[in-house]
Amino acid sequence: MKRRRLVLFAIVLSTILVFIGNVNAGSVTVATFSDPSGEASSPLFKVDWANSLINGGWADSQNNLDLQIVLPGANAVFADAWFIMDPLVITSTINFGGQKWGTTDSGQIRFYADGTSTNPVLIIDFLAGFIGRQFLAAEEQFAANTVVITGSAIPYALSYEQFSFSFANVTNFNVGDGFTSTASFTSSAVVPEPATLCLLGLGSLLIIRKKHK
Repeated sequence: MKRRRLVLFAIVLSTILVFIGNVNAGSVTVATFSDPSGEASSPLFKVDWANSLINGGWADSQNNLDLQIVLPGANAVFADAWFIMDPLVITSTINFGGQKWGTTDSGQIRFYADGTSTNPVLIIDFLAGFIGRQFLAAEEQFAANTVVITGSAIPYALSYEQFSFSFANVTNFNVGDGFTSTASFTSSAVVPEPATLCLLGLGSLLIIRKKHK
């Protein structure tokens, strides 16, 4: 009977604290990296308007992409990391004021530690992407909505996730049919407050202790 009460208490405590954490949490940076290339000859993205396709990534053989995880309690730097993005289909485009922007279908971006190709440290799933040149009061970027950020370097659930790649060294090709670019990256999310995380951990430990017994 006593053990049942202990487990029930842990479950109720965790549930209440999740709710409190979501209410009181603040948005923080999840992960970021500076432009690893800096040269138009080594782009991270190729946007092909003519064929409605976007390709992006930074190969494991390339260097200088230092991915920083800056979540509370989960700070880490993955030197010479790399990433791959599944090819994206551009679903619609709009020309406005001499500039072009468009929307994409759903996709996934996976970041890996140097020399590895399994167990991604950061995974970004998104329902739809937005890409363009000087749109939404920001110059040349790729962002998305309905974002979910997970991965082996992310120790707890996030909410209200966002990310964006800010383009640099943009080079047009085929007279406006598309462009290539280097990019920097940042992402953010709402996380539980540190005190909430500690108490959630305590609740989980109580449940684990019960299972072992």
